Amino acid sequence: MGLRFRRTLKIMPGVRLNFSLSGVSASVGPRGASVSLSGRRPPAINLGIPGTGLSVREQLGGTSQRSSGSSGAQQTRWERAQAREAERAAAVEALDAHQARLEALQSILGRRDPHPIDWASEFSDPAEFLPSRYVPPANAPTLADVRAAQAAAHPAARWGLAALGATVGAWLAPPGWVQVTLGLAGVGIVADAVRIRRRLAGLAPATLATWEADYTQAEVTARDAFEASQAEVRAEREAMADLHAQFRSIVVDANVALAASFLEVELPNEDLGVSIEFDVEFEDIHRVRLIVTLPDIDELPATKAALTQTGKLSQRKVSQRDRGALYESVCAGVVLRLAYETFRVLPFVTQVQAVGMATRPGLGTLVSRYPALALETTPEALGAMDLDGGEPAAILRHLGGQVAVARDGTLKAVEAAYADD
Repeated sequence: MGLRFRRTLKIMPGVRLNFSLSGVSASVGPRGASVSLSGRRPPAINLGIPGTGLSVREQLGGTSQRSSGSSGAQQTRWERAQAREAERAAAVEALDAHQARLEALQSILGRRDPHPIDWASEFSDPAEFLPSRYVPPANAPTLADVRAAQAAAHPAARWGLAALGATVGAWLAPPGWVQVTLGLAGVGIVADAVRIRRRLAGLAPATLATWEADYTQAEVTARDAFEASQAEVRAEREAMADLHAQFRSIVVDANVALAASFLEVELPNEDLGVSIEFDVEFEDIHRVRLIVTLPDIDELPATKAALTQTGKLSQRKVSQRDRGALYESVCAGVVLRLAYETFRVLPFVTQVQAVGMATRPGLGTLVSRYPALALETTPEALGAMDLDGGEPAAILRHLGGQVAVARDGTLKAVEAAYADD
């Protein structure tokens, strides 16, 4: 029978020191729910029901085998963490795209170009054409160039040194067959060098003629290319001057057809965020009528997106009322932006009538079009509006325009004299 010793000392409420033969430990917490702390063992939690004798003790941290885990389990945890991170990154990217789409729809007026076209400078005559100076190819070849190339390409220049070496060797060598051999080698080298130089001198005129022919052809090609480039620049300058003269005739001669063509080219370049179609009609050079096919409500997001605490993308359906308000704002923003751009690119226009056409399903594949937005404004009235901070539908109504969305999300028909023409 072993000796056992245990004594408990209460230091403060909920904190006790336990003394035993195995050492000192501490218990923190009320009876039935305490944590045991010991320097020799891992912490343990004690749960029980006082007075019943029922209790359970569980060490925190587990055994060494559990804490270390297998390499396979660690790999699985790492893969799960990577998958969660990839899912979160994809959710953030989708949220950014959703927010960017909403921002584009809500900032149609804010993305306008604030600078009107300066017709006096934009369509003035281009600078006078000043021809460039022709620069011929490199200098024409000479006989000296041919001889220099021959000397560089042939080792005859080095043979003189070899002959000199052979002669010195023959003079210093003892009499006999070695001296005779070196002397003959020197004489042979000199004779061969003289022969080669004479042959190259005979080929030099023919080589020079070939080089001169190549140079002549290169000069002709270079001159033709220079004259062609000068003609192209001259033609571009003349075409630009003619085009600018035509644009100036829009104002001087009240060229309505050219003004309509110019406007039809400029307006589609605007970043509206939605797809539209439009027609331009000029009553005269100062009054323009725009017939705009309004975007469909399906081009607008039907959900709100947010990121959850776990990094997942959460989407909730937008209420019909909120989506209708956004649709009304987008349609008004599109028409106001087109009216603004008309005044910006054609400063002589004093009135814009805009009619927004909507579509509704008909029988079978047929659809019907009806006027769902109307606006008549001037550059002064539009310029007095807060196009950066104001709500487009409210601005349009303040200018006397009409636009409204029904409960089912479709645009209501409007009544205006110029809208029924």
